[in-house]
Amino acid sequence: MKDNAHSISRPRPRAPTLVVAGLAATLLAAGGCVTVRYRPTPRPVTVHQVIAWSKANVPAKAIIHRMKKAHMVYRLNASELAKLHAQGVPDPVINYMQHTYLAAVRHHQKLRDWRYWWSGPDGYWYGGPNWNGDWGEGDED
Repeated sequence: MKDNAHSISRPRPRAPTLVVAGLAATLLAAGGCVTVRYRPTPRPVTVHQVIAWSKANVPAKAIIHRMKKAHMVYRLNASELAKLHAQGVPDPVINYMQHTYLAAVRHHQKLRDWRYWWSGPDGYWYGGPNWNGDWGEGDED
């Protein structure tokens, strides 16, 4: 008689058809409950609108709120900013308009800086915008 002390009887894996069928039914049932809401994009706020609202004495907070909702970026030079001030646009609105461009430039630079980084096989990130590939060379005292 053979010694079966070293052989462990393992249960046979069940056919996955019931598990897969149950999972598929659950996903289909849950998928039917999902609704997609259409959210219209806000209309852009033009410089001419900002001037018109300022002349109509719309509060600066309301103008800035509309610009924030529209996610506008205003690239204005110094003379254009001076003209806005001369036409009665409040200083907080002009400051916000300048801020939108500066924030956009910073965000764009952050996206560009990511091009210099890569994930190594060990899971750590290497590189950076100032990395030139010769770390450790010329660092001798």
